[in-house]
Amino acid sequence: MKNRILENNLFGGIYTNEFLENNKNNIVNGKIVSDWNLTEVECSLELILPIFNNGEWVESATDEEIQEHNMTMQRLEAIEKDAISDSISD
Repeated sequence: MKNRILENNLFGGIYTNEFLENNKNNIVNGKIVSDWNLTEVECSLELILPIFNNGEWVESATDEEIQEHNMTMQRLEAIEKDAISDSISD
């Protein structure tokens, strides 16, 4: 598994070695896969807007973006709970 680093050092996804090998000569998301900048350094799923900096993934989201993300997640959790509750009562 490798993590893609985009041109602006933002996180570009996690890819298996099999995918990378099978697609090395293909254009995916506008660039030939063999030209991608990759790292084996894992990116935490806890990060909202990860950026690769000095060999590690760090948070680049602003405090406002983090608050907005957290509020959205709380709303989604509430909707999910309501849906589960509705399905149980039916």
